[in-house]
Amino acid sequence: MKQVLFVIVYSITFLSFSQENPSLQMSKEVRKSSIALRWAVDTPVAWQKANNIGFQLERTTYLRNGKVLTTPETKVLGTFKTPPLEKWQEWVEKNNNAAIIAQAIYGETFETEISNKQNPIEGIANKAREIDDRFSFALMAADLDFSVACFAGWGYVDNEVLPNESYLYKVKLLPNDKLTIKEGGIVVGLKDFQELPAPFDFRAHFEDRKVTLMWDYQTLNQFYNYYFIEKAEGDAPFIPITEHPVVNMNQNSRSTAMIYVDSLAQNDKEYRYRLRGKTIFDTYSPYSQEIRGKGIQAITQIAQLTEVVPISEKQYRLHWDFSKENESEITHFSLLHSPNDKVYKEIKTPIAVGERQVVVTPTMPSNYYKVRTYGKNGTTFDSFAMLVQPNDETPPERVQQLTGTIDTLGVVSLQWKANTDADLMGYYVFRGNQKGEEMMRITGSHITNTSLKDTVALKSLNTKVYYWVTAIDFRKNESAPSALLELTKPDKVPPTTPIFIEYTDDKKGWKVTWRKSFSDDVSQYLLYQREKGTTNWKLIHSENHSKKETYTYIIPPNVSGIYEYTVRAKDHSNNFSDYSPVIQIIHHPKSDDRVLRGLQSRIKKGKVTLQWLPIKEDFNEMMIYKAINGEKPTLWRSFTSPVTSVEDADVQIDNIYQYFFKVILKDNSPTPTEKIEVKIINNQ
Repeated sequence: MKQVLFVIVYSITFLSFSQENPSLQMSKEVRKSSIALRWAVDTPVAWQKANNIGFQLERTTYLRNGKVLTTPETKVLGTFKTPPLEKWQEWVEKNNNAAIIAQAIYGETFETEISNKQNPIEGIANKAREIDDRFSFALMAADLDFSVACFAGWGYVDNEVLPNESYLYKVKLLPNDKLTIKEGGIVVGLKDFQELPAPFDFRAHFEDRKVTLMWDYQTLNQFYNYYFIEKAEGDAPFIPITEHPVVNMNQNSRSTAMIYVDSLAQNDKEYRYRLRGKTIFDTYSPYSQEIRGKGIQAITQIAQLTEVVPISEKQYRLHWDFSKENESEITHFSLLHSPNDKVYKEIKTPIAVGERQVVVTPTMPSNYYKVRTYGKNGTTFDSFAMLVQPNDETPPERVQQLTGTIDTLGVVSLQWKANTDADLMGYYVFRGNQKGEEMMRITGSHITNTSLKDTVALKSLNTKVYYWVTAIDFRKNESAPSALLELTKPDKVPPTTPIFIEYTDDKKGWKVTWRKSFSDDVSQYLLYQREKGTTNWKLIHSENHSKKETYTYIIPPNVSGIYEYTVRAKDHSNNFSDYSPVIQIIHHPKSDDRVLRGLQSRIKKGKVTLQWLPIKEDFNEMMIYKAINGEKPTLWRSFTSPVTSVEDADVQIDNIYQYFFKVILKDNSPTPTEKIEVKIINNQ
């Protein structure tokens, strides 16, 4: 095979190479009805070995119709191995990228050279780095031609995909005993399809017989690493400027723009340019907006300010230099002014070609001036700026009408009325979490807008947040703070969790008792029940918050089985506490085996009437004991025949009377004692 020589471009786009723990990296492109995949080993030595071993690609379907599959469906899509040398011949003859990859994998030598005709010694790779060069250029060539990458065993297009499914693709090394590489994976589905964006911020700077083309590459660098520029003269069709794509040669630079300089055959002819990006999957972006322009004859000299001479307390004379010999190249001068050395406005124009000075009256604390030179061909060039600063110690006016809101996500929106001070530079914004504490400035430097977005933590202890704004001028004079703005945060803090303290078995059921939540804004308690072994909680009781320390609920006696219980608190903003620790109760069936049932009392006209339901069982005697104010009870009445009520007229106001009922059955066995308590008050 012939040896391939090519340009060194250390701008490999597919991977950030690691030197240890080799792994497989994957990239994807979602198309309308297919998914394209690329993979590569991320270290040179492991890459060289892996080419002889091969890869296996598998697809696991884990989501269908928005639901996670209980049993994911895995399918091996194929095994991929770099073809032997003889199968590359046909590709090499028609494809330079295939030639580069074949030379990198199978060539006996691998050399590089510099393309800019510098010292050739600088373009020869050190033999110790030959494997790195093979690795880097092979992957770059695969990036440039997806069909070659697929032929080399590093890419695949999956056409058997459905729009209602999501997949996990994995690529791994075929089983072997020579090399271990961490498998690569990627999650994707047709739902992720997006139309490719067009390159943007495409602009041009036309100069003397050349144009500098610039565009934003950083925003779209996850899509495109290569670009093609097309050019047209006048209304002629567009043709590519270069056969090969334009590549970013310095990805470590902080610049976000790519730059390309093209030469122009002449200055007085219009040229048009457009741009499109190319992905590593051989997909092209839409064209950028078209830009056009003409070359501009350069001005050979620019006017430069030389000195500022005070004339009076308010006036200054500015002087500049410009040679007499170059006056034929220009039409006039103009004077520019800026309060901040950023945005300049012409304040005096035109100034005659023969003038070299002008008188100014500064109106701002800081005044920057430039002299603009106008060329006869329409070009303009500005001098360096010169600063003039009159004395000023007067601060701006106090900021007025500060308002704001906090939304449910904790985003604070502040607005205030714009100051009208002529020398205003901007504003500082301050925040405090407690009223009266020292306010902290939250704007690192001044801002020029009269609004600001801030964020606050909603789940913090302070319920309010405070702001004020100050104004600052160009001499760093700061105004007094605006009126303090107090904003109340939306309540997103859940209440503290109530805790069960006991549960008891009672004749009427099972009593569960919990201690209150200690949050101040609790509105309600919610008690939940679920049968053991189930997952869903059922609300069985809700109770409004009161001043009680504890709350009790009686579970009905007809509940049978093993149940779990939890309680939580809700506040006035509908925030819920965590569920309390779960308690478990074994409910045994309860039956009402009482002989005396339906015992109740009625007080009327100073008398107590006791009533009960007819006793259904035969009995020998029913005895009633009476006690006053908790004293020892004594026998009060006794019956041997069935009765259902008895009256007690011997009662007095403000006393508490207890009545104890004891029934002796026919077999002389006693029944459990039933008790009722009656309190006599004045209005009964």
